[in-house]
Amino acid sequence: MKAFEILNTHGELIASQRAASLKNAVRLLIKKVVLLRRADLQRANLQGADLQGADLQRADLRGADLQDAYLRGADLDYSCFPLWCGSFDMTTDIRLPAQLAYHFCRLKCDDLLVQEAQKYLVPLANKFHRVDKDSNVPSIKP
Repeated sequence: MKAFEILNTHGELIASQRAASLKNAVRLLIKKVVLLRRADLQRANLQGADLQGADLQRADLRGADLQDAYLRGADLDYSCFPLWCGSFDMTTDIRLPAQLAYHFCRLKCDDLLVQEAQKYLVPLANKFHRVDKDSNVPSIKP
């Protein structure tokens, strides 16, 4: 067992946990309902981790390996979502796909294939939990 310290993006201690690995430490902290907001999890190996319901708002996940991670109910708002193969095969609920679809639909692109995909994804994008609750996130008109 080793002691793991989870720092926020400002270098301040969020929590400390003894565990066999960082992945296990994060899992134990989530079970204790420790908020991992602003956690610095850069390059963390969270492959296959159970992050259900985790509050990862504003977490720095750059380079984090979330492959096969379980993220149902996780709050990834304002976090740095990893767009590399380390995010493949995660299990989520509708929250994350809707948020990603919303961001995709707000891209400006002159490619017709992209524009068709955006039109198709509007119903999913409008299920993003911040739609019409934030002035910067209006519903998308088809």
